[in-house]
Amino acid sequence: MESSQGFEPSGLHEDSTVPPRREGGSSDSLAIKPGPKSKAKAAPVTTQANRFGDYELLSEVARGGMGIVYRARQLGLDRIVALKMILDAQLATEEDVRRFYSEAQAAASLNHPHIVQVYDVGCVDRMHYFSMEFIEGESLSALVSRGPLDPQRAAVIMATACEAVGVAHEQGLVHRDLKPANIILDARGEPHVTDFGLARRQDRADPSEAGELLGTASYMPPEQAAGDLERLGPHSDVYALGATLYCLLVGRPPFQAATPAETLLQAIQQDPVPARQLNVQVPVDLETICSKCLEKQPARRYANSSELAADLRRFLNNEPILARPISKWNEFRKWTQRNPTLAMVACVLIASITSLFCVSLMYNSILREERESARNEELRIRDLLKLSESLLAEIGQRKLEAAQSQSTRALLMGRLIVAAAKLPQIEKREVESDIVDQFDAEATWFDADESSQVQERVAEVREGISEWRSGRCPQELAEAVKQLTLACRDDWQERLKSHEAARELIERQAAARTAQTIELILVSPTSVEAEPHVERLVTTHRGVLEVLGMDHLTALLDPLLEQLKAWPKRGTMSNELRSSLKELQRRALDAGT
Repeated sequence: MESSQGFEPSGLHEDSTVPPRREGGSSDSLAIKPGPKSKAKAAPVTTQANRFGDYELLSEVARGGMGIVYRARQLGLDRIVALKMILDAQLATEEDVRRFYSEAQAAASLNHPHIVQVYDVGCVDRMHYFSMEFIEGESLSALVSRGPLDPQRAAVIMATACEAVGVAHEQGLVHRDLKPANIILDARGEPHVTDFGLARRQDRADPSEAGELLGTASYMPPEQAAGDLERLGPHSDVYALGATLYCLLVGRPPFQAATPAETLLQAIQQDPVPARQLNVQVPVDLETICSKCLEKQPARRYANSSELAADLRRFLNNEPILARPISKWNEFRKWTQRNPTLAMVACVLIASITSLFCVSLMYNSILREERESARNEELRIRDLLKLSESLLAEIGQRKLEAAQSQSTRALLMGRLIVAAAKLPQIEKREVESDIVDQFDAEATWFDADESSQVQERVAEVREGISEWRSGRCPQELAEAVKQLTLACRDDWQERLKSHEAARELIERQAAARTAQTIELILVSPTSVEAEPHVERLVTTHRGVLEVLGMDHLTALLDPLLEQLKAWPKRGTMSNELRSSLKELQRRALDAGT
């Protein structure tokens, strides 16, 4: 069954093209529109077992980690609806309930024939719910699972869907989880956008999202994959819509790896394969529109989905589109942006070789009589060029790739050990769920990890959690957390033992990013504005510095975190705290240069 991302408001998921279980039709939607009713039809017999408030539960449509959707009949109005409610409501946190109602409010605020309409929201016997129209049809993910769509049909569907999303953008809403599974086709083949469970208002920050990765990896824009919430906007939905169009044209998303982590790395570091290389039937203009949507830099995409819809309409009307194919110069520019160090080394080598070649020409012009010597010099320069090229390839393939992949690994390990460090401090059972869930979320990245020692230590920590839940003293848990931290450090050091340059590069980057975050804290007028930056310092930088073994910085950071906790709400920063922050920033800057 296809699970709506709205069921699990925090977490990262891969996209699935397997259609969900459905009742009485081919729908894999969470909301369905009723077909014509017969007025002569007798009223249904309703039993207490399947009665929920004013609704009769007919069948289950979809189920996820946080929610469940039923096909139901609203008895008062005698109509078929989709009824969504929180799964295990007694275990739901206040944050779960808040996000559940946020989804209902976001969808209810939108009025468009191609956005699934919310009818009712409420609570019955402490079970929170909202009802939606029931669309009789199937999602795009189910449709494309049978093969790529005709390009013209794909463009028509996406143009209509983009126009619907444009209404949300006009009202300041960003969907953040657009994908084939969240666009449903009705019986007439018309698309309907659904599942606003991750929708976010641009003018309203959500501090609870700090450090979380929300969305579906295969359709997530680079800025969302990097956790940069400040850069999210309508252009982020444009990327996801372009990725959905790409999937309809070629039968798979732009990026799809074995794990969500690998998919995110591809989205951040790589460019997708051009659509025409996978399906020659795709028109050049449609490939160009896809490429513009999937640009890494948000400023190079369409500003919003309405602009994207307008260009798709131009394509369908055989008019010139506004998007332009990427030039060779821009391809080179993008390569240098993805590989800045490699580009710099290449420029230095080329400049050095060019200078050497010029010296050789001058030498030949001055010493014409020594032609044989000049010929030998030219051969020597060619040999040097070949040697330089081979060295450049080695740097690019070994050191720089190691820096990219191991930098991400250090980040994930850092977040893991920070989450683990909170476990032995558990004192009240009511906070157990949040802390354990945070550790489980971070540990998921290493469940299929190739490092056996990290897997073993994660398993020991989980065993310690089980013992704590049974009421025994968590002393073994504290030791397991310590051993997990040491295993992460040893694993990272072992991987970069033969990549000294890559190791130094990652350490400089970690120190520089720590210094940048401290600067954001220093310029914050009160502790409220500084809260997301302090959270990043605690949940990300602290763990990364621990993994990298940068003890000279963690020794200053640990007492500083206690000072930050004592910073009064909405109060100004004390001189002592400011002095401590500046000292750590100075040390970090020294380490980053």
